[in-house]
Amino acid sequence: MRQRPSLPRRPRALAAVTALGALAAALAAAAPSRADCAPVTHLATCVEADGFWPHAGAGRFAFVGAPDTVAAGRVGFGLATTYLRRPIALRAPTADPSGTDVPAVDHQVDATFLWAVGLTDRLEVSAAVPTSLYRSGTGVSAFTSQQATSIGRTAAHDLRFGLTYAWLPRAHAAEGFALASRLEATAPVGDRDAFAGDRGWVVAPSVAADVRVADLVTLGAEVGARLRAVTDVAGSRVGSQGYVAIGAALDLVGDHLGVALEAYALPTLVAQASLDRSPTTLALVESPSSRNLVAAEWMGSVSNASALDGDLLVSLGAGTGLPLTDPASLGTPHWRALVSVRYAPVAHAAAPPR
Repeated sequence: MRQRPSLPRRPRALAAVTALGALAAALAAAAPSRADCAPVTHLATCVEADGFWPHAGAGRFAFVGAPDTVAAGRVGFGLATTYLRRPIALRAPTADPSGTDVPAVDHQVDATFLWAVGLTDRLEVSAAVPTSLYRSGTGVSAFTSQQATSIGRTAAHDLRFGLTYAWLPRAHAAEGFALASRLEATAPVGDRDAFAGDRGWVVAPSVAADVRVADLVTLGAEVGARLRAVTDVAGSRVGSQGYVAIGAALDLVGDHLGVALEAYALPTLVAQASLDRSPTTLALVESPSSRNLVAAEWMGSVSNASALDGDLLVSLGAGTGLPLTDPASLGTPHWRALVSVRYAPVAHAAAPPR
């Protein structure tokens, strides 16, 4: 049985929450200059290139939020690093009726720093600070000038923070069902002129659940929404979205290695449009469209299965976008690679007797 540190839990948790609040205030004060998020050209850049939101707490999956929470007075932390290939490709109107795909964001390497603090054994507060370490692409310059220019090599993204409450908690090693609700929000402090931040606050409620069978198989799912203002990006209208994620994980090699397969979809809940160039004035003109916009991906991963009683999870994953809509590259990367390390000391309730 592990020995917990002798430091008082409540002062430590209070200090961690205070630190997270100070971090949020500092980032908000240092917010970059604001881009025009509703230009007459319909070429706004106030959207996030990456729709993947890694969570700070425990969990076997990347896309599916965990129903476990960090134990009272304990602090979890992590780092998720991901490479995306062409997460945003915009279709420029040309003489070709099908248009030409322009890599607005071509290559992107992101690192997200994660923290979670247990206020009680069921209530957790968390924060995530994403940043782009490297990016390439032309942004919307292919629409606005004859000479395409590159976007910034690095970028700060919107700060994200949240609350998670475990309605039906479960020990790591126990079988059975677990359920939690989560409320996250993003503070608009990212580089909105470079596909690194939303035009305003985004609020994301969700419900996550999983079931563990025979100490080997974990099935998980999360359903929620991301509520935001609408932004026009070259005819595609990015607004409020639904969120659906499912996953299955299997423990192998004496519970020392795990494999997982998961997927998510972000269907946009607002009507779409098409952007064409007027043959007479050469101006960009927007018209209604019947198509849908759904960002979606799948990913397979391998991870350790039992380090530090399951509190430490190191994962390697890779997957591709799911071409559910056309153009499929607005928020759907061609492929993704992920390396993540997360430490989350959850409350270890006694497992039920066999």
